[in-house]
Amino acid sequence: MIAVIAHGREHLHHPENTLPAYEAAIRAGADYVEVERPHNC
Repeated sequence: MIAVIAHGREHLHHPENTLPAYEAAIRAGADYVEVERPHNC
């Protein structure tokens, strides 16, 4: 099995680390997306 992982999300059309960017990556065919969180959490 080959998994498609979106690194950096779909940031060409949406701001990085936003729900629209993650949704666009999934619509583009990503099986997984990288989720980042601030280091101060």
